[in-house]
Amino acid sequence: MNDDKYYIEKIKHGEKQYFSYIVKNYKKIAFTLALRMVKTRAVAEDLTQDAFVKIFINIGVFDYRVKFSTWVYKIVYNTCIDYIRTQKMRFDSIDNEHFVKEIVFEDRIDLDREFRTKALQEAILSLPGDYGFIMTLYYYDDMNIAEIAEITAQSKENVKTKLHRGRRLLEIELTKVFKNEVKSLI
Repeated sequence: MNDDKYYIEKIKHGEKQYFSYIVKNYKKIAFTLALRMVKTRAVAEDLTQDAFVKIFINIGVFDYRVKFSTWVYKIVYNTCIDYIRTQKMRFDSIDNEHFVKEIVFEDRIDLDREFRTKALQEAILSLPGDYGFIMTLYYYDDMNIAEIAEITAQSKENVKTKLHRGRRLLEIELTKVFKNEVKSLI
């Protein structure tokens, strides 16, 4: 945050060239979150760019009482939600082998890492609503329930429920996939 604060202050004082620091440091996660919500690379790229325009326009009102990353993620989230509402799309995601192993399989089955990652990506696409987005923030960005609730404008209880339900839905879906894979190997 110290580096962020330095650059934010420079930008607030009219030194717009320093915004490249913000883009450089947040573009990957912003794009990842957008992609996980809309599932289309081109749309996610556009939404990420739109989010950075909003960040640039509104950086002057950024309040240091919240983490800058939380503020950025909230803008990305709201930009995607606005798009989804206009397109009537659904959103979700997550694609990490650690998540599969820790949350779903707990080392019960030894399968190829690439296969597990692909299976997880496909299972995430079948999740309803914003489950994947919430799980991404929690498991990959190490955000706590309160931060996720703030970003998504949901209650802490609702975020906890979505994390719990999301894990159960993934477990059900991935159990089906892996049972079929094990049967095909026999």
